[in-house]
Amino acid sequence: MSPGQLRRNVWRRASKSGRDPLERYEQEVAALRDSSFRLFRNALANVPIFFAVVSGFLIFSGDVTPTTLVPMSLSVVGGAFGISTYLVGDQTVLARRLLVAALVFAAMGLAGMILVRAVIGYGVAAVEVANILKLWAQATMAIQTLYGLVQFALGVIEAQITRLRDVTIPNMSGYTSYRHPMVPDSVGVH
Repeated sequence: MSPGQLRRNVWRRASKSGRDPLERYEQEVAALRDSSFRLFRNALANVPIFFAVVSGFLIFSGDVTPTTLVPMSLSVVGGAFGISTYLVGDQTVLARRLLVAALVFAAMGLAGMILVRAVIGYGVAAVEVANILKLWAQATMAIQTLYGLVQFALGVIEAQITRLRDVTIPNMSGYTSYRHPMVPDSVGVH
C-alpha cells in the first residue's frame, strides 16, 4: 500500500465519521508510531528475558559455581526488569527506564560471564601448563638419573675389562684340587 493510498483511505474514513481528515490522519500516524516503538521496546525486552531464562535454568540445574553465580543472578534481575516492561502498560517513561535497567543488567551479567569464564579458563590453563612443566622436569630428572646410572655401570664394566686384558690364565691341568667324594674319578679326566 503506497502512502498516497493510505492517505486516501484515511480521508475516506474521516469523511464518513464527520471528523477533520487531517486530525484523524495525524492520530493514526501517532498510533502507528507508538505501536512500532512499543514493539521495538518489547523486542529489546526479550533479550534480557532470554538471558534470564537460560541463567535461571543453569542455576536451578546446579550448573553454577560460586564465581558464576553473581553474573547469572545479574542476568536474572535483568530478565525481571524485562518482564516488568510488559507489565507497565502505557507508562512509556517508566517502561523506557525499566528497559534500560533490563538491558544494563543483562549486559553486566553477560560481560561478567565472559570475564569469569575467560579468567577461570585461562587460570585453569595456566595451572595445567605449570603441572605439565613440573611433570616434564620430574621426567627429565628421572631420565638424567637413569642415564647417570647407565654411565656408571658402563664405567665399571670398562674398568673390569681393562683388568681382564692383563690377566694370564694359569694351566690347571696339573692342579690337584679338592674333589667331592661323590664325584666319580672319570669326571674331568682327559
